[in-house]
Amino acid sequence: MDCKAVTENDILERYFAGQLSEAESETFEEHFFECNGCSEALKDHVAVRAALSELPRTEPAQPNRFGAQIHPWWLLAAAALVLGLGLAFWLAPWNGPPSGQAVLASSEVEAPPYEPRNLRTVAGGGERLFNEAMTAYQDGAYAKAIPGLEAAIELDPDLDKAHFYLGACYLLEDQPDRTIDSLSRIAQMENSQYREWAYLYRAKAYLRLEDLESARKDLSEVILMDGELRTQAQEVVDQLPD
Repeated sequence: MDCKAVTENDILERYFAGQLSEAESETFEEHFFECNGCSEALKDHVAVRAALSELPRTEPAQPNRFGAQIHPWWLLAAAALVLGLGLAFWLAPWNGPPSGQAVLASSEVEAPPYEPRNLRTVAGGGERLFNEAMTAYQDGAYAKAIPGLEAAIELDPDLDKAHFYLGACYLLEDQPDRTIDSLSRIAQMENSQYREWAYLYRAKAYLRLEDLESARKDLSEVILMDGELRTQAQEVVDQLPD
């Protein structure tokens, strides 16, 4: 069953009137669960029926002397108005209320930039593990980079860049809770060069969880820092629902 068949065969009206066979009803239900247009039409049909049911009841129409029934004009006008509004609502595009997921979709989650540094001294254990993990990161293998970054932090808990890129990898792998845990450590390091980035990406993790209040707080921190990410943070704040 497709939308054309629904329209041409009055499937929606027959569905509510109980005129469809069991097989036809099941086929229609399978279709409208997958079809946004028919799903919205079904909702509007229910709304119109509910609105009509709330209209004041009147005495049965009385036949005039010519045998025709007389209906109150206002009842017919109200019914036409309700039906018209329902049709207009159905035809108008609707994208739903703003949500954390919608805001996140409009603010791209990209891998934070990384430029490896050539150190003259021999790197320690944590630094060496970090460098090895970031090789995978640069190749876009974020899941592969995670174990190495975790191991680097085990050896050097104060290695802020490992905490930051680990949080970024968690976010890129759609693990917002772990992102928040990792980046919260950076937020507490006032002298970390990754602090501004940590607040921004933690805000994006909160958006994934639809915690708009926490996301707004982190974005406000980025704006107050007045750094390179201020404009990006402000653009996301402007899209948050009131």
